[in-house]
Amino acid sequence: ADKALNFAVKYPHLFAGMGFASPSFSANKSSQEWVQKNSPFNCIENIRNMPVLVMHSVNDRHTSINNSLYLEQLAKENQFTDFTFIKTENDVEEYFWYKYSEKIFEFFSKIQPKEKAGNSTLKIGELKYNTNGIITILERETPDYSNASLQVKNNKIRIETSNVKNYNINLEKLALNVNTPVSIYENGKLVYKGVPSANHVFSKVSYTGSKKIIKSNSIEGPFADIFTDKFIIVIGSLGTVQQTQQNEENAQYFNDAWKNKYYNGCLIKYDHEINNSDIENANLFLIGNFNTNTILKEFKGDIPLEIADDEVSIGDHTETGKDLNTYMVFPNPKNKTKYMGIFSGDVSQNDFNMMDIGAYEFRSLMQLYAADTAWFDISCFGWYDYKIWDSSGNTLLSGYFDDKWQM
Repeated sequence: ADKALNFAVKYPHLFAGMGFASPSFSANKSSQEWVQKNSPFNCIENIRNMPVLVMHSVNDRHTSINNSLYLEQLAKENQFTDFTFIKTENDVEEYFWYKYSEKIFEFFSKIQPKEKAGNSTLKIGELKYNTNGIITILERETPDYSNASLQVKNNKIRIETSNVKNYNINLEKLALNVNTPVSIYENGKLVYKGVPSANHVFSKVSYTGSKKIIKSNSIEGPFADIFTDKFIIVIGSLGTVQQTQQNEENAQYFNDAWKNKYYNGCLIKYDHEINNSDIENANLFLIGNFNTNTILKEFKGDIPLEIADDEVSIGDHTETGKDLNTYMVFPNPKNKTKYMGIFSGDVSQNDFNMMDIGAYEFRSLMQLYAADTAWFDISCFGWYDYKIWDSSGNTLLSGYFDDKWQM
């Protein structure tokens, strides 16, 4: 149920409807900052116009009916247009699905996709989930929740926005006559009037040029995002023999973690082996520091990171101590459409610090893996944009850059 609701809220244009039988939701149980911010319940209005069916027995001993009652409450608060709740009295959970599964299939078989919409709502906490097929939020004022909601009447669009700087509207999917003049009002102000262009997309763009670095739906962080596309682990070889060996050991750790999860090794190169094709086509995961990694040395001054023997600075925040560890993600200065990830330190000192997960998530991992490998799940590595911790595992600094990749 968690996964289904999460996907539907983030990609509402890909779903015709949702059906739940005795659902259990854990989205509000996490203590992890990123998970809390991206809870599907925070953006539940994205599925306001989606047909939703929920079935639950009052006597369910496996998953409390309170899960479904909470979803019903949210549906009422957000004025869902097609929400059905079937509450049964005396059904044993072991046989509930067999008894009522046909109702879900019948529910889906009757859904007729709407060709043209008269309204649309989109709320996002992350730019990577920035569209519902009608509204696309391109840029925010601040790295907080953004909202856009529109109504269509008499070939007029009235859109209310909050924390939205730039956006698109796909006029083709709205109940409009795109061959005649269309008026668009944003927060009560007329922003467009005329016959739409041939692609039937209205764009509100208040910036010019492409040189400035901003977060987008493809380059946003956190650190874990470097693993979602082709990436190369880049071993720094510029330092002493001991430093290079440490970088090699760190690289092998990440390679082993990837192999443990996905059954094959990573692409690994030394810094002097990286070529223009690598920069063009892959995220670079740089192991080392400015004195030990050639690629990282080239970027000194271009990224908000400084690493000294007993000091690490990210932006204007500095942490001091012996044997500090840090990771950071940032757009590659040589190719801003790709990530540059950095790890400096000794990951074996306290490898759990790479995971950034809460107690609830770790308990879930314990159900999937043996106790000695639960901490080795690379899909849980790096849920912040940046982090500094000491050799004892104490987190000294962690957080997210704003939408301009600044602190």
